[in-house]
Amino acid sequence: MNTSLKKLGAFTALLIFLTAGGLSAKPDRSRMDPEKRLEHMKKNLNLSDEQTEKIRNIMAKYDPKREALRSKIGPLYKELVELMSQDNPNRNAVKTKMEQISDIKIELRLIMLDGRTEMFQVLNEEQKAKWKEQMKKFAKKRGNWNQDRD
Repeated sequence: MNTSLKKLGAFTALLIFLTAGGLSAKPDRSRMDPEKRLEHMKKNLNLSDEQTEKIRNIMAKYDPKREALRSKIGPLYKELVELMSQDNPNRNAVKTKMEQISDIKIELRLIMLDGRTEMFQVLNEEQKAKWKEQMKKFAKKRGNWNQDRD
């Protein structure tokens, strides 16, 4: 009986974690409108008009791809929660759903990396140093203390 209660408690904790993490404001977290992001970059990095236009074009190239992937994640989390909340969850189905979510997150991060890499090429050395410092501060503010950002 005690083991059953522990399993139920662990399952409940996992379900709450997934629900809170997957269905919270996560899709909109720390996301700025592309033009606001660009204005922020222009101001903080002292971008020229030419650099600003190049970065605007890069953002226009990658933002729709990122948004398309982000829109897929929310429904998958809902499906995962439904699978996990069944009386007798199918472990393989749960694993498959988790893998689908992970695959999309990986693809999203790679697209973000591609966009940042392209934008980085537009900057001069001083701007690159400033951007790196800003990304470190942003990561620290978000609680990602040990993550390097470019």
